[in-house]
Amino acid sequence: MLEISFKENDDFLKIRETLTRIGVASRK
Repeated sequence: MLEISFKENDDFLKIRETLTRIGVASRK
């Protein structure tokens, strides 16, 4: 996954941001 994340930085950031939003929503 690390190799893919490095190659696809944009996608990785989008996924990470989405997961963060879901995490915040879950906490609330």
